Amino acid sequence: MHSLGKALLAFQPREFIEEVIANGLPRRTPGTLTRPQALRQELAAIRARGYAIEDEEIEIGLRSIAAVVRGDSGNAIAAIDIAGLHIV
Repeated sequence: MHSLGKALLAFQPREFIEEVIANGLPRRTPGTLTRPQALRQELAAIRARGYAIEDEEIEIGLRSIAAVVRGDSGNAIAAIDIAGLHIV
């Protein structure tokens, strides 16, 4: 999952997160989070630190970082990210 999606997902209600997990976590690269508990732990870490990181989870060489944008009510209404390719 891209950092933008993880950042937004982390601040959704638990029921919504569980629905996303129930729909499946398909593997795109060796780094993709496919185990439900691993994704739950990552979402908890995102909430704690305030931003999400994606390190080759959806495409080899792609890395990104994202943070949510909060509305007047304090709810996550959008996210912003920056992504780049890691070329060796």
